[in-house]
Amino acid sequence: MYTIKVMGEHRMQKFNTTSTLYNVTFKDLDIRGIPNILKSLKVLFDSIIKNITEFMDPSDLVRLCGKEEIKTFQRVLDGYQIHVVSKEHCNAIIYGGPAPEKKIYLYLHDHHYDVITTMQVIVTGSKLLSIDVPNCNIRFIDSINFLPMALDRFPKTFCLKEMVKGVFPHLFNTQENQHTNLPNLPDLKFYNPDGMTRDKRSTFMQWYEEYKNDPFNLQEELLKCCRSDVDILRKGCLEFRKMMMDITTKGDLDGIAPFESCITIASAYNLVLAESFWSIKVSVLYHLMDTDVNISSPSKL
Repeated sequence: MYTIKVMGEHRMQKFNTTSTLYNVTFKDLDIRGIPNILKSLKVLFDSIIKNITEFMDPSDLVRLCGKEEIKTFQRVLDGYQIHVVSKEHCNAIIYGGPAPEKKIYLYLHDHHYDVITTMQVIVTGSKLLSIDVPNCNIRFIDSINFLPMALDRFPKTFCLKEMVKGVFPHLFNTQENQHTNLPNLPDLKFYNPDGMTRDKRSTFMQWYEEYKNDPFNLQEELLKCCRSDVDILRKGCLEFRKMMMDITTKGDLDGIAPFESCITIASAYNLVLAESFWSIKVSVLYHLMDTDVNISSPSKL
């Protein structure tokens, strides 16, 4: 069951229309019922959006939709986690509890809503190595399994010019501070300088002294930090992928794309070894067999 409540309205003079904020509340909801609810909501809001945007120019529509906006999903389903896959299409996976323990998932993709009851999960201990959703053609892997390093080392490691990981007070990012505006930066302790290396702490202290009197808006700074981190990670992973493919390219054959074929750096190197040297090893073995050499002796191989 769900209810829709109008939270407020704002007149948009430029577009000669009114922007309305709605709050959708779920109660006693079984996750299996979400697809039908979402379809109903889509029909409703499509009608509302059509009425608002009917007389707008295409250029205004682009600005109104906010192509760069990262949508924030509030926790409306107790006990469930929401993972955004693609902000462009509002894709998300909603699931309850650790993936190996609970098998109820909801997949959102454009206009399609499906309940997923099976996912192929590879774990080592309590760590997830990969999650595959075959019927939705989605695969989750963790970049840390390929590049076990801190994100602030990516720019130097992969020569990402003009890219530097920013500084954010993660200890200040609590529920009660979500809409906080300060006339200056949060206190030094919220940046956890004692947990930094000596060189990193020295650099941070110089930065803090220079900018400590700047105004601070948590939501704005959090958004900038997330965008910067994702951009650095994305470009670093693409550079790593390019390096691997360049190194393993043979003639007209494309090189090995690590993220498409593997789930860890070890499996990627094993694949490189197999692709690059297996044919040579087989040829050597055939040659040794033809010349009656005892191939049981490791020293002969």
